[in-house]
Amino acid sequence: MEEARRQGKKIGRPDGAMEERATFLKKYGSVTRNLRAGLSVRKTAKLCEVSINTVRKVKALL
Repeated sequence: MEEARRQGKKIGRPDGAMEERATFLKKYGSVTRNLRAGLSVRKTAKLCEVSINTVRKVKALL
């Protein structure tokens, strides 16, 4: 580990993917439509066949 640090290599978990806000919302357009129509998070997740956490992420960006 010390040798890798001396060589300037990155140590640890890799960075996660970072999508832009508009790209993310466009990717999940049906989720956005259902949330704006007033459907609940759980119902939206079931109808769009995505996870509840994905719906929560979209809702946070709206």
